[in-house]
Amino acid sequence: MTHDGSSVERPVSLEAWRGGPRTPGVAVLAIPGGSARLRSAGIALGLGVLLALVFLPIPIVHFAGVPLALLGGLVMAGRRLAPGARLRAIRGTCPHCGHEQSFYLGPSWKRGGVSRQLVCESCAQTLAAVEADGADAT
Repeated sequence: MTHDGSSVERPVSLEAWRGGPRTPGVAVLAIPGGSARLRSAGIALGLGVLLALVFLPIPIVHFAGVPLALLGGLVMAGRRLAPGARLRAIRGTCPHCGHEQSFYLGPSWKRGGVSRQLVCESCAQTLAAVEADGADAT
């Protein structure tokens, strides 16, 4: 899916453990434009309506299923309309084994910061991505 926004790269540090060795990395954040956010909100609302239509002919279930599906579609549409950056990728070198890679992030539901727990595909050790300037470290 293409987006009409932009993407930015932020420097991150890949940390083996809290206070342990660090290696540099890059986080890629996508900033969706207005039409992409509107399209995404429309899809979320459409899925809520579709789910409500599926629940409609089911006895007893339709009493709670239809309103909850519609409410869920509205809430998801509202969340997708909100502006914000979405984390798309983190690339860097594992501080444990030195393997250069692009880390698997899973579904990107969160917006904003890049702090995240990661797993190296080579050595299977866990590590943390933190803001390079330390602003996002907890």
